[in-house]
Amino acid sequence: MSTDAPAAEPSGTTVGRSLGLALCAGTAAAGGWVAGSGVALAHRDPLYALGTAAGLGLWLAALWTALYVTIGDAPEAELFLPVGALLPAGAAAGLVGCSFAAPHPHPGLLDAAAGAALLAVPPALLGLRRRRREVARWRLRRDRGVSVPGVVTGVGGDLPRLSLTVRYTAADGEQYTRQVDREFPAGDRPRPGRPVTVRHLPDEPRDITVTLLPWPDGPH
Repeated sequence: MSTDAPAAEPSGTTVGRSLGLALCAGTAAAGGWVAGSGVALAHRDPLYALGTAAGLGLWLAALWTALYVTIGDAPEAELFLPVGALLPAGAAAGLVGCSFAAPHPHPGLLDAAAGAALLAVPPALLGLRRRRREVARWRLRRDRGVSVPGVVTGVGGDLPRLSLTVRYTAADGEQYTRQVDREFPAGDRPRPGRPVTVRHLPDEPRDITVTLLPWPDGPH
């Protein structure tokens, strides 16, 4: 399977990513508290229903941010934690916040939160194992691979995630065309003809790392 990575070593758990996930969990809990309080107080004033909507919006924003935080820079930009782990973990955080909602806490929701958290464990472990394999493959290509020139022949998708078609002649003399996915910042959309460096293991020319090179005659 074709893989893609930036020039820097792919990261797994980093301090910034861990803090980002912790902040997302706290935000999801806050959203659960606001939503639960809005439901509990809506009988006093219908305007409290707006609190419910705001809390749900805050919870959804926390989940979306967690997805962004966990997008890795490993091959193919795979999620560091899969969606199957993030969704139950986010639900658990929201239920924890909701269990302390005003005016009357509902500690029984903590049992539901614990159940949701347990559901997140298996996919999280699978995601971590997959990340370790990806990083190991990246290091193999870095330490034992060979570099050959290549060129971008096609670009698909929308920023920030694009699918590049790359053509190169491997160290065995055979020509290959592979498709790789990668994240790019806004305003940095590659175009066909862009030169690249392709790195692969001598006995696995289809398993590649792609690094974009500057245009020979300046930016296009």
